[in-house]
Amino acid sequence: MDYCLYLCSARCCIDRIFAVNRSKPQPGNNTGFSAGRDLIISKGLVSVALAAYQSGQLAEGRIDYTKAMQKYRMAVALEDYNQDYLLSAGTMARTLGHYREAQPWLEKLLQLRKQETTETVELAHAQHELAVLYSDMGKYEKAGPLYIRSLDILKQTFPKGHPNINTAERNFTSMKKEWHSKQ
Repeated sequence: MDYCLYLCSARCCIDRIFAVNRSKPQPGNNTGFSAGRDLIISKGLVSVALAAYQSGQLAEGRIDYTKAMQKYRMAVALEDYNQDYLLSAGTMARTLGHYREAQPWLEKLLQLRKQETTETVELAHAQHELAVLYSDMGKYEKAGPLYIRSLDILKQTFPKGHPNINTAERNFTSMKKEWHSKQ
């Protein structure tokens, strides 16, 4: 398929999704997008989600966070099981202060990563990102255990003083101070 024709066909499918739903995709509620997603897949346009994700990365690199968020939302709406898309959408929504939007994405990411057979750095990263979100939301009792589990994995994986460990420890310490100051 010619590249321009491919993009036009993808845009047409995306326009149909939004025309049918008349709204932006909502985290955790992508049922209205199923028909559009099926249409995209049936036309062989599965890489539309990847294109949206990569476009979001480019926008994020330009510090155009609004555009990046739009693209990440689209990627997650089309492939809500893709861990990279969930991570990017969740962390961007958190960065923009859209905590309620970020929460289901980061929770789903953690759920998917827990299904892996081993405790990986990726699992620790998902735990850490959700812990940071919960801290930002003032849900310290939920954040603490996630920070601890994340740090346990990181300390088993990396040598002492590794930047990932240091960042997680700093964030955990900061959260504890904030929590204690509010009690």
